[in-house]
Amino acid sequence: MKSSSELLKAGLYLSYMNYHATGEGVTSCISVAGSARRAEQMIRERLPDYFHVGIVTGPISEGTSEDIVRMIEWVPANARSTLVSIPGGTGEYYSEFHYNLS
Repeated sequence: MKSSSELLKAGLYLSYMNYHATGEGVTSCISVAGSARRAEQMIRERLPDYFHVGIVTGPISEGTSEDIVRMIEWVPANARSTLVSIPGGTGEYYSEFHYNLS
Protein backbone atom coordinates (compact mmCIF):
# COMPACT_ATOMS: atom_id res chain seq x y z
CA MET A 1 0.00 0.00 0.00
CA LYS A 2 1.28 3.43 -0.92
CA SER A 3 0.67 5.01 2.52
CA SER A 4 2.73 2.25 4.21
CA SER A 5 5.85 3.06 2.19
CA GLU A 6 5.26 6.81 2.52
CA LEU A 7 4.86 6.41 6.28
CA LEU A 8 8.47 5.20 6.42
CA LYS A 9 9.59 8.59 5.07
CA ALA A 10 7.26 10.80 7.13
CA GLY A 11 9.59 11.21 10.12
CA LEU A 12 7.13 9.73 12.63
CA TYR A 13 7.63 7.59 15.73
CA LEU A 14 5.67 4.63 17.02
CA SER A 15 5.25 3.44 20.60
CA TYR A 16 3.57 0.22 21.58
CA MET A 17 2.92 -1.97 24.56
CA ASN A 18 1.82 -5.61 24.39
CA TYR A 19 0.60 -7.23 27.59
CA HIS A 20 -0.10 -10.96 27.72
CA ALA A 21 -2.09 -12.18 30.73
CA THR A 22 -2.74 -15.87 31.28
CA GLY A 23 -6.47 -16.45 31.09
CA GLU A 24 -7.18 -12.82 30.20
CA GLY A 25 -5.85 -12.51 26.66
CA VAL A 26 -3.64 -9.89 25.06
CA THR A 27 -3.84 -6.12 25.26
CA SER A 28 -1.95 -4.00 22.71
CA CYS A 29 -1.66 -0.23 22.65
CA ILE A 30 -0.20 1.69 19.72
CA SER A 31 0.54 5.37 19.25
CA VAL A 32 2.09 7.31 16.39
CA ALA A 33 3.33 10.89 16.72
CA GLY A 34 5.87 13.38 15.38
CA SER A 35 8.34 12.72 18.21
CA ALA A 36 9.38 9.70 20.23
CA ARG A 37 8.56 11.59 23.42
CA ARG A 38 5.00 12.36 22.35
CA ALA A 39 4.32 8.84 21.03
CA GLU A 40 5.38 7.35 24.36
CA GLN A 41 3.58 10.02 26.38
CA MET A 42 0.28 9.18 24.67
CA ILE A 43 0.49 5.61 25.95
CA ARG A 44 1.75 6.57 29.43
CA GLU A 45 -1.19 8.96 29.90
CA ARG A 46 -3.71 6.19 29.23
CA LEU A 47 -2.21 3.19 31.00
CA PRO A 48 -1.51 2.36 34.65
CA ASP A 49 2.12 2.66 35.74
CA TYR A 50 2.69 -1.11 35.86
CA PHE A 51 2.34 -1.27 32.05
CA HIS A 52 4.98 1.43 31.45
CA VAL A 53 7.90 -0.98 31.71
CA GLY A 54 6.65 -2.74 28.56
CA ILE A 55 6.51 0.33 26.32
CA VAL A 56 8.73 0.18 23.23
CA THR A 57 9.36 3.31 21.15
CA GLY A 58 11.19 3.78 17.88
CA PRO A 59 11.28 5.63 14.58
CA ILE A 60 9.11 4.60 11.67
CA SER A 61 11.80 4.56 9.03
CA GLU A 62 13.72 2.41 6.60
CA GLY A 63 15.64 -0.21 8.55
CA THR A 64 13.49 0.03 11.67
CA SER A 65 13.10 -3.03 13.89
CA GLU A 66 10.92 -5.92 12.77
CA ASP A 67 8.71 -5.44 15.83
CA ILE A 68 7.94 -1.83 14.90
CA VAL A 69 7.26 -2.83 11.29
CA ARG A 70 4.84 -5.49 12.55
CA MET A 71 3.05 -2.99 14.79
CA ILE A 72 2.72 -0.47 11.92
CA GLU A 73 0.44 -3.01 10.24
CA TRP A 74 -2.05 -2.54 13.12
CA VAL A 75 -2.45 1.15 12.22
CA PRO A 76 -5.47 1.30 9.87
CA ALA A 77 -4.75 2.23 6.26
CA ASN A 78 -6.88 5.38 6.42
CA ALA A 79 -4.95 6.60 9.49
CA ARG A 80 -1.60 5.91 7.75
CA SER A 81 -2.83 7.77 4.69
CA THR A 82 -3.91 10.77 6.78
CA LEU A 83 -0.63 10.87 8.73
CA VAL A 84 1.42 11.10 5.53
CA SER A 85 -0.86 13.67 3.86
CA ILE A 86 -0.71 16.33 6.60
CA PRO A 87 2.27 18.52 7.58
CA GLY A 88 5.01 16.52 9.32
CA GLY A 89 4.64 16.10 13.06
CA THR A 90 1.11 17.50 13.24
CA GLY A 91 -0.87 14.28 13.37
CA GLU A 92 -1.23 11.65 16.05
CA TYR A 93 -2.83 8.23 16.26
CA TYR A 94 -3.67 6.05 19.28
CA SER A 95 -5.52 2.78 19.66
CA GLU A 96 -5.97 -0.10 22.08
CA PHE A 97 -6.86 -3.66 21.19
CA HIS A 98 -7.85 -6.46 23.52
CA TYR A 99 -8.10 -10.05 22.40
CA ASN A 100 -9.56 -12.67 24.68
CA LEU A 101 -7.77 -15.87 23.78
CA SER A 102 -9.87 -18.20 25.91
